Amino acid sequence: MGKSITFIFTILICIICYSCQKEVSIEVPNAEPKLVMRSEITNWPDSLDTSSGVVYWDSAYPQKVPSFLVMGLSSSVNEEPIDNLVDCKVVLKKNSTVYDTIFYDSEKEYYPLFVDEQEFPESGDEIEVKVIYGDKFVSSRSKIPGKVMIKSVDTSSVYALFINENQLYGSSKLTFEDPPDVDNYYEIVVTQISSPDAELVKYSLGTNEAFITGLSHHPSNFNGSTPSTTKSLLFTDKTFNGEEKSVSFYFPMATYMGNGPIDFNHIKLNYHLRNVSKEYYEFETSKRIHLITSDMSQLFGASEPQNVTGNIENGLGVLGLYSHSQKNFFFPERTINF
Repeated sequence: MGKSITFIFTILICIICYSCQKEVSIEVPNAEPKLVMRSEITNWPDSLDTSSGVVYWDSAYPQKVPSFLVMGLSSSVNEEPIDNLVDCKVVLKKNSTVYDTIFYDSEKEYYPLFVDEQEFPESGDEIEVKVIYGDKFVSSRSKIPGKVMIKSVDTSSVYALFINENQLYGSSKLTFEDPPDVDNYYEIVVTQISSPDAELVKYSLGTNEAFITGLSHHPSNFNGSTPSTTKSLLFTDKTFNGEEKSVSFYFPMATYMGNGPIDFNHIKLNYHLRNVSKEYYEFETSKRIHLITSDMSQLFGASEPQNVTGNIENGLGVLGLYSHSQKNFFFPERTINF
């Protein structure tokens, strides 16, 4: 009898609770789009021959890296801008002096900030950019970090290939001397030949260096991301300040279907060591962490949101400054048997 009463009482409670339920729909307003700036500014490469008739993007000369700015409108720094804004007024300052007013270049599809060798900034220069679009404006300023030279690049393993999921990977080792008594932020990039006024064509890079793979922004199987998909390696000198450092890494060279030899055309590889500004480093690493945690949220159902750190006043994005050194290598065509 007692069990029957308890059962009936439980049913009544459920009916009462169900009748009290009310669906409440909450309208979340769309965030107002903000101006998004993406800009990279660097130094003129060493030993770049600019004499008449030199086509240096298809030779052993260093790769010119363009300093550029692109603008858009978006409510999130992680989304593609709504439009590539071509009618902005861009005011560029160097060391507190107005340097130029920049206009959009439709052929290059960006705002070119520095063009001639004599114009490119040097280490220690302060750069300020202000962009006006209708009644909106954004601005940012930062300093070019000191240049850190590449001491050597070991390319002996570029064609000592290993296979992973139908991809053939080569590897290299880059060595440099880290300046003491200052915090340095680094990025390693490997690129193909590209036009001197075009953005660099970057290889995907992977590494087994523990001081990099242990960083929260580095993609790995553990955090739900795919290794070897990032286009650069980002790290600090926290563990080796003031010391000589060698970094080994690998990159895809070809697709292998398991049937015979592989023919390789001649290629040129450009190895870039960037000493990037703190703002550049924080923006890029926080963006990668955000992408990783977003993937984990989809996989496991929950993750802490990650704010992407930028340095744009009144807007989104980054004014990314860096000094870079580079070494370039030409590899003749060859055939490798497997």
